Amino acid sequence: MRGTRGVRGVSGRYSGVSRRRREKASPVLLMLDDPGLVDEVAMIVTVTGRRMVRADEVADLPGLVLVTDSPDPGVPETAGGRSSVRVIRVSGVPGVGSGALQIPEAANELAAAIGCHDPIDIAVAGVVGGAGTSVFAAALAGAVADPGPDGTDGPGQALLVDEDPLSRSGQFRLLLGAERDGEDDPAGREVTWVQDVGVVEPRRSTGTVCTALPSRPVVRDCGRGDLSALPETVTGRILVVPQTVPAVLAARHVVATCSRIHVVLRELPRSGLTWNQTLSLLGKAPTVTWEDDPFLTVDVDRGDFRPTGSAAGTAGTAALRLLEEIR
Repeated sequence: MRGTRGVRGVSGRYSGVSRRRREKASPVLLMLDDPGLVDEVAMIVTVTGRRMVRADEVADLPGLVLVTDSPDPGVPETAGGRSSVRVIRVSGVPGVGSGALQIPEAANELAAAIGCHDPIDIAVAGVVGGAGTSVFAAALAGAVADPGPDGTDGPGQALLVDEDPLSRSGQFRLLLGAERDGEDDPAGREVTWVQDVGVVEPRRSTGTVCTALPSRPVVRDCGRGDLSALPETVTGRILVVPQTVPAVLAARHVVATCSRIHVVLRELPRSGLTWNQTLSLLGKAPTVTWEDDPFLTVDVDRGDFRPTGSAAGTAGTAALRLLEEIR
């Protein structure tokens, strides 16, 4: 029971997380060669609220958190693929295992690393060009980074990842009026911080593919990418749909092929489509409506658009409502 005192204070850190998010969290598999670590680590997992599974149960899971004391554990295959397995290394021997968390001394750090929910990974795509995908993705990243009034709803930072193969390098920095600050993430990609949102741009020359960083939630701008082809570990699939006949009809086909897609309907007062006509053409109600913002173009042109607060306009309001629905 030596580790009980070490993690007792951790449970309060996760008290603000909803039961729904706990229930959807990936389970934990323990692969520990040191039998003295089993009870200690199992107790820490219990504090986070995640359930534990056996090795023969992981094949049918979309995601998994693997806690191991082996330098080469042989990562198991899940239904979501190896990229859906998050590996955390621990050790019961001080000074053994570079980068491993020493247990029980690092009990709090292990509980925080496991977490009570999976890192948010949201993909945003537009059904047509010019839908406003990048603007909404930026506003959504700002909403994800917002810790909320009680400080428990968010981590305080989020990554906005450019995964649109047709975008020009630096498009988000141009949108947010930010200068390159010279930082890199562990994968060697360029990162520019705007308030609490880190803009991540791939190295176009090397064709680097952006993947989620477990330490922070991620919002991806996928351009006009196929949302149904994304891995199961993506926690939200967002389709931005302008309120025009061609766009709504195109969206009807997309949502018919992937029921997990959330539709953000961008209101265009001069499109001629009524609400009832839009519902009839789309075949389902949108998750949220992004109300028309006559100041958006002016803010973007002036470099006044920011991903958080009132500077995000109606895009920010819609992003906050959407986040409430998908969490």
